[in-house]
Amino acid sequence: MKSLLVKSILHAPRLFCIVLFALFFFPALTGCVDANSTCDIDHGPCLQEAGKGVTISFDILPKPVQVMSERTFIVTVAKESVLMNDAIVFLDLSMPGMYMGRNQSVLKKTAPGRYEGKGIIPRCPRGGTTWQAKVTVDLNGKITVADFIFEVH
Repeated sequence: MKSLLVKSILHAPRLFCIVLFALFFFPALTGCVDANSTCDIDHGPCLQEAGKGVTISFDILPKPVQVMSERTFIVTVAKESVLMNDAIVFLDLSMPGMYMGRNQSVLKKTAPGRYEGKGIIPRCPRGGTTWQAKVTVDLNGKITVADFIFEVH
């Protein structure tokens, strides 16, 4: 009985590592992480109160949003309902739980408070359709970040 207990204790770290790997790394490797969409991008822009009085709107045109074709990414930034003309806006597209390479760009101001950039959403080789747009806004050295989770088909 004592030797069985000792063997169980000795194998516990190995079992713990296997369970940890299965729970945390397997979903990331397969691209099957279940991320709930917070943005119905095909039906219009998504809005987020990002704190410090900053509101960020995110949109993609043309619609319906599809992979492997050039799209225009549009971000509108307002602080306390005033459109911000002096922001630096970065966009980082990724898939939650799966590395799809770097897909980042600096958006250019095209109108008061409106920043745009062009890009392509790549096709996920594992069939994933959930994407994340991380919008980083630099307003005079003060950084505000908004994450938008959306589906692309």
